[in-house]
Amino acid sequence: MSAYAPRTRECLAAVVVSAGEHFQTKERLKPWLAKAPGLANTADGQLAVYSYLGDVALRFVFTAADCMESPARVEDLQRLDLTPERALALASLNFKRLHGPAQPGLVTKGVYTMRGGNPDVYCGYLLDRAYWRSQLERSAPGVLLAMPKRGSLFFAYAADAVASQELRSMAARLYRAADEHGLSNCIYRFDAHGWHVHERLPQDQGEPAPGAAPRLQQGAARDSARDAEVLAQRAAERAQEDHEERLSLAAKGQKMVIYCVLLNLLLGGMERGNALPLMAQLAAAVAVAIYALVGVVRMCSGLEKSQNQKIAFMVFAFIPLVNVLALVQLSRQFSKTLKKAGWTVGLMGATP
Repeated sequence: MSAYAPRTRECLAAVVVSAGEHFQTKERLKPWLAKAPGLANTADGQLAVYSYLGDVALRFVFTAADCMESPARVEDLQRLDLTPERALALASLNFKRLHGPAQPGLVTKGVYTMRGGNPDVYCGYLLDRAYWRSQLERSAPGVLLAMPKRGSLFFAYAADAVASQELRSMAARLYRAADEHGLSNCIYRFDAHGWHVHERLPQDQGEPAPGAAPRLQQGAARDSARDAEVLAQRAAERAQEDHEERLSLAAKGQKMVIYCVLLNLLLGGMERGNALPLMAQLAAAVAVAIYALVGVVRMCSGLEKSQNQKIAFMVFAFIPLVNVLALVQLSRQFSKTLKKAGWTVGLMGATP
């Protein structure tokens, strides 16, 4: 592991790891102090490792530019003013920025996996809630997902019975063959209520694992008293994720607005110097205004401006001189919002 990974918010990541014998039916971040290989606490403090869902846990790390990792400690999250839930939302945003959006590819009989990039990071897409929510439009009953071994993630739509059975059988075969590289012995389901354990993988193709149903029932009974708390926590997590994603999109809009301010100043100087023909100046001004329009819409959404305010700023984008003043004012307001959210705001925009 690299000892030089910057211990900053923009380098925070979450790695999906096996939780060993630990098992929980509900999606919940709980401090995990198990002394599993590679996950034991160090003299530097308690590692930021949390049981998450089923038989998997999340290990927070800081990722360097060379993709090497250094473990994050609980003290690091506290120093960055992050609860485990906020850390997870931030790590998910950093993951998508580094590895790009999910790109599913068909494997066989309605079973999909992720394409491109490094297979070692495929399990990280488990945490991309925005992507899985979008898949509910295709399959209202939800999505079934399996991570039988490290570096693997397979899913199928729950509405497709043939694909669901193929996912179950394929994941069971891979898990049995993985040995010490096995990750999860579960099939997970994402639906309108979020992630939860759907079933344990069968020991033999098509046969349920002995004792799996009683164990799930016992787990459900044990967690029933906490259901209200879990639902409230899940709603808070989703709200935090949506907020972070909205700020990320609006931050891109701010960069567009900053570029537009500079371009408008440049066009003003060229107009005074008659550097371009009149038609070329008009065409350039319209192009910059349209580009500014997109940035304004994104920023107004991040600031949660009313519809009337959005329309006013959109109109200002087409008025010479007024457009520069309006864009500068909008950018200043958004910078304050970003700073309150813990972002670093510079001359050319912001970073989380």
